[in-house]
Amino acid sequence: LQQQGYVAFVLNTGEDARQEREAIVAALQKNVDGVILCPAPSGEDNVRFLQQKRVPFVLAGRYFEDAPCDYVACDDEQGGYLAMRHLLALGHRRILFVNGPQGISSARERESGCRRALAESAVLGAQFAVKTVPVTLGDGQELAKALGLDGGIADYTAVIAFSDMLAWEVIYLLGQRGVQVPQQVSVLGFDNIQSRFLFPVPLTTVSSSKYTLAQMAAGRLLDLLQGRAPGSGERLAVRLIERGTTAQPPA
Repeated sequence: LQQQGYVAFVLNTGEDARQEREAIVAALQKNVDGVILCPAPSGEDNVRFLQQKRVPFVLAGRYFEDAPCDYVACDDEQGGYLAMRHLLALGHRRILFVNGPQGISSARERESGCRRALAESAVLGAQFAVKTVPVTLGDGQELAKALGLDGGIADYTAVIAFSDMLAWEVIYLLGQRGVQVPQQVSVLGFDNIQSRFLFPVPLTTVSSSKYTLAQMAAGRLLDLLQGRAPGSGERLAVRLIERGTTAQPPA
């Protein structure tokens, strides 16, 4: 954007649709040329608001089927498929998915991919549970409840987390209860944050290039600003990166 003479500023809305609307209004009051938006859960009305204002915009990372517009997102369905297939191949048969709200397209698609892998595997007796938690980090109480830690360890041997940040919080909470990762419970995340930052826990994750996603979103917005209509949407390929937080389940 800078190379094309634009100045970018960032507003964080904390996954809250009301704060997101306020941020959009504030941006429009500054007469911005365009908007790149990672929409909050169930934020379709905010997308329609932008459409009504006729301001060029691109969604990044998520989209809404009920509010079609230009977007760049990861192949989240395939990501869920790879995550589940990896855990099943290791021998896990009791798997918990700590997922984000269904108002997030990536949450829906990752769960769908998990279920597709489970159906294709034809593994008899496999158990797959899904618990919904906020995707922003909190005090850990809701996540601990989802993990079954408020009343003893729940009956699972692997946890898929909606994001890497959530996965590290899962590992922390399990560790507080004396549960070893991956010796007792395997943990897998999404985003591959570790590719760009150093963390002490080598996390198994589903990776897509967020750098590439950001570049593509900016490029598509520039196309819109210059009168070129790039189309309805584009998906980035994903891959699974196996590190140190997944292993065979205990015998």
